[in-house]
Amino acid sequence: MKKRILFLSGLLLATVCSAQTLRYVPGAVIVDAAPLAHTALILPLNDAGKLIGKDDPLQQINQVFSNLSRALAGARSASKDIIKLHVSVTSANLVPLVKEQIAKRFAKGKEPAVSFIVGRLLHPGVLLAMDAVAVSALPGAGVVRSPQVGVLPKGGMVFISGMAADGRLPEATANTMQQLLSTLQFLGLNKEHIVQVRAFVHPVDSTGLVEQEVKAFFSGSPMPPVVYTGWNSKNPLVEIELIAASPSGNTALIEYLTPPGVTPSPVYSKVCRINHGKKIYLSGIYGQGNDIQTQLQTAFDTLKDRMKQCDSDLEHLAKALYYVSSNEISTSLTDIRKKYYNPQRPPAATKGLLSQTGPDGSQILIDMIGVQP
Repeated sequence: MKKRILFLSGLLLATVCSAQTLRYVPGAVIVDAAPLAHTALILPLNDAGKLIGKDDPLQQINQVFSNLSRALAGARSASKDIIKLHVSVTSANLVPLVKEQIAKRFAKGKEPAVSFIVGRLLHPGVLLAMDAVAVSALPGAGVVRSPQVGVLPKGGMVFISGMAADGRLPEATANTMQQLLSTLQFLGLNKEHIVQVRAFVHPVDSTGLVEQEVKAFFSGSPMPPVVYTGWNSKNPLVEIELIAASPSGNTALIEYLTPPGVTPSPVYSKVCRINHGKKIYLSGIYGQGNDIQTQLQTAFDTLKDRMKQCDSDLEHLAKALYYVSSNEISTSLTDIRKKYYNPQRPPAATKGLLSQTGPDGSQILIDMIGVQP
């Protein structure tokens, strides 16, 4: 009976936390200061690692959500507390079905922000996978993590932009993790502060080589959740970014930082640190139109409008994932950011080259996190 009471109390606390900390805006979710659970890439596999629902996308969607629920339960969270979903599908034809199932699982007007990318997944037969950010009711000031979920405690957080080293995958991965560690140390942090790692790998079939090196890096400490994404870059073969807790007492709402010896960029920050305040998680923004410049223009105009709807602006962007489907639009993306961003305040960022960024022929996807001033 005592365990039952504690369990129900935990569920009540999670419900109260969600109600008090979330605001939903079309295409965005705004979250007040609260612990946030970040998951690994969740696949439609059972406990034995066997694929559930071969050639059946609906069954795979159900299995992914079931696995997400179990992962989040370890962080005193639940599916209803999800504020952001990153969805990877092997075909754009699956996007309408996934959207339909998301709409069925969340109350109208309280859906999470969602982004879709299209590409190969590592496991044969897997049609889709997801990773999520959710409000957690887990108390405490420190990072709590497992291979399936990491909890960012209430307080500051840092985004470290994607880093890459030259060489073959094992060597490049090991050296990249050391680069990330050096940046953490510049911030007065260490690997114990890491909440989630996101790695972009070419070819996706070689993800196991990257995974071995990441596990070796965390040997002797709890493994954080890792999201592996295949990309088309051949130089570098791997790029890795991370999110970490930052128990900073700085009064500044948001900071854009450059480690010593690194040349600043006007279009992205090497590190962005949010010290306090409300965070904004946007749904994926896709370019519209028949040519590259039109797609970029519409995407960034939409970004500006959506931040305004969230009572914020482009001066308060924190973290960007840019997905592009050609080298040409990748180059043009650099140019247009110079027009929209304050060169002293660009968000931390990673840019991934994919075969297809999303539905409807879009060649650019912006996946953004910001803050309210």
